[in-house]
Amino acid sequence: EEAPILVAAPHSSFMDVVLVATNLFGTAVAKAESINTPLTGRFIKLTEPILVERSIKGETVAKGVVEKVRERLDTPGRKKQILFFPEGTVTSGKSLITFKTGAFQLGLPVQPCLLRYGSPWQTWTFLGPSGLSAFALTLASIHSELAVEYLPVYEPSEEEKADAKLYANNVQKLMSLALGRPGTQHSYEDARLMQRGIKLGLPEDTALLEYTVAKGMTGLSFDDFLELLERFALLDTDKDGYIMPDDFQSDLCWPAGEDVNELFNEYDTSHRGKIDYREFVMGYTDLCKGLIQSDASSGMFRALCAGEGAISLQTLKAAFKGCSCSEDAVQRLSTCLHDVKSADDLRSRLRQRPEYSYLTQRRFLSSA
Repeated sequence: EEAPILVAAPHSSFMDVVLVATNLFGTAVAKAESINTPLTGRFIKLTEPILVERSIKGETVAKGVVEKVRERLDTPGRKKQILFFPEGTVTSGKSLITFKTGAFQLGLPVQPCLLRYGSPWQTWTFLGPSGLSAFALTLASIHSELAVEYLPVYEPSEEEKADAKLYANNVQKLMSLALGRPGTQHSYEDARLMQRGIKLGLPEDTALLEYTVAKGMTGLSFDDFLELLERFALLDTDKDGYIMPDDFQSDLCWPAGEDVNELFNEYDTSHRGKIDYREFVMGYTDLCKGLIQSDASSGMFRALCAGEGAISLQTLKAAFKGCSCSEDAVQRLSTCLHDVKSADDLRSRLRQRPEYSYLTQRRFLSSA
């Protein structure tokens, strides 16, 4: 009763929920598909779990989970603690990643619970052996050890009750210190980006940019990060985790020269002569912020539509006649701007490829 919610970390094995929840006779918060997992799924069902549908957008998931937890806590005669794994995904256990706010949004006291496995093969992550292999290795061991340490109940301050993110971060710091392992700003979304990057042929650490921090700095959605990762993978032709100047210029189909070099430097903030995924995301965001302003977009639109009322391949060829731009560059720009019929539409379309906003501004506005 003192702490109706238990938060356990690090979450490094598919066995965590079985061992902890059944030991406490508690109720686990688990992803919906986990109840279909061979062997462990049956144990999870016994905990009368609160299931999370990850196919639903993040905010909807969080709101739904909080409501289900509230209903469960209000059930007459309730005696079970509700178990959260606030990291939201499995990790190697070498650090604690960002805690999600679900366990903390009700502003109730929580009891932190530290998990320590005795053998590295008992942990399961996206890059390690399969869950079945980890399970088999555990069964093959003469002795498998899991130490569970319960820390004192954490009573949130009024400020923490009003700010679930602050509450979650403070509990993460407390557990990290007690565990003797660092806390990071990585999250479940980083794991998803990493998985997608690997499927695209990129090195495993390419997309690890501390998503929560990057989202706060850019305002981009998770789908935006995925889309930019797809583009990054296309430009990273040798799949070493970096975009090189030649690949950058080739994708734009823009003549090599000062304009492209300056644009590349807008991304290459570390001045290494190459762009990593984090720089690509931040560069894209900065270019979007620098899209042609409304007072300049009208003049840009007039220049690119050549008096025809809408931008087309023919009007772009006329606008760039006499310039050093290749036919491929004009064709690529046409793909981005075809049938744009107003200055506002032009600004909206250039948001898809803000590099062309930068280059066309330098081409036309500087000479206006």
